[in-house]
Amino acid sequence: MLLGGGTAHHFRIDPSFGPRTWLGSHSASCSMLQCCVVDTQTDELELQPADLTEVGEGALPGKDGDLTFDVTLEVQLGGFYGADLIAVGKVCVVNGINDRGLIFEWNQDAPAEQKVRKFDRLVAVNGQTSERGKEVLDLARFAEGDTVLTFRRSQVNEVKLSSNGASPAAGLQLKEGPGFLLVTVIDAGAAQEHNATAPVMRQIQPADWIIGVSDLEGAGRTLMDKVINAEKELTLKVAVWR
Repeated sequence: MLLGGGTAHHFRIDPSFGPRTWLGSHSASCSMLQCCVVDTQTDELELQPADLTEVGEGALPGKDGDLTFDVTLEVQLGGFYGADLIAVGKVCVVNGINDRGLIFEWNQDAPAEQKVRKFDRLVAVNGQTSERGKEVLDLARFAEGDTVLTFRRSQVNEVKLSSNGASPAAGLQLKEGPGFLLVTVIDAGAAQEHNATAPVMRQIQPADWIIGVSDLEGAGRTLMDKVINAEKELTLKVAVWR
């Protein structure tokens, strides 16, 4: 669906990722973690309900950098990671952590820089990785025994967009997710102008997640409504992994 007054002012909004299929009770392997798969090419969504107590402070707004760390677990058949992972395009991301399970237990004794937090990206399992988030998620789903999960900490940036006459969201192509907006394309507009002068870690790029809009956080639809109704200025909280 295209919104806006003229061609130069359009930004594209897809209202949802597509149909949902509930997982979690099919096998012991699948029940170990709650998972959501978002394939941006097929619009297929597999979502496990997430009755989660979020643990930890979430993503960090700190300095530009690339904090990668390993989490070593003894995974048994029928075990429980206690994490909600979402695979979107190239990334597999922690969307929440339960108050029980292997990752919760790991966090109790781990140093701050190695605690798993919301919005951390799972990049490898036992040294194996993939260019597709769904394949990384599958590696975690079916791991057994001594298992090393490699995570990359997200960085959360506050990006202010403004435009004279056009919507400040002009050029952004977005899809709604559970608690975020997925950036799919950056066309001509305020975001592209921002990227022209911002360092890479502070830019808005495809596969980034918008997790807040003008101090508002919540469901993807709520965030989308805020973007649609923005007039001259728009402040975005953007989670990035580079």
